[in-house]
Amino acid sequence: MSTLLKQHRLKMTTLRHYLLGVLQQSSGHLSPEDLYREIKSTCPSASLSAIYRNLDEFVRAGIIGVIETDDRQRHYFACASHCGTQHHHHFVCIECKAVTPVFQCVSEAMADHVSSELHGKVLSHFFQINGLCQPCISQDETR
Repeated sequence: MSTLLKQHRLKMTTLRHYLLGVLQQSSGHLSPEDLYREIKSTCPSASLSAIYRNLDEFVRAGIIGVIETDDRQRHYFACASHCGTQHHHHFVCIECKAVTPVFQCVSEAMADHVSSELHGKVLSHFFQINGLCQPCISQDETR
């Protein structure tokens, strides 16, 4: 973990150690409140605002992934341990909240559009697809 943080010029702190540990052990995605409840007993000095700050730093560094649910809540997960390090986006089932990596990207076409039509330059992007996964579609059809 400390090597991962050093690669992104982030210092290892007790809070960061626990945050990354919980995220890497989780099989799903967690809200900042979930993380706070999970680590407050082992890291009593942790505050919710410090958790939000650290999560934002991890996302900017590409250490973890973030999705936004249909109720506009952000949830975080250790993307590299679940999805690998290849550039990708996420498909989020709005019914069961399953997150699936999507390894196809439209960023080149978007960057060309931004450059030619808007005279801007894309520096980064975030793309999330929301819908229904196959099991939820099948379950809905049987109702």
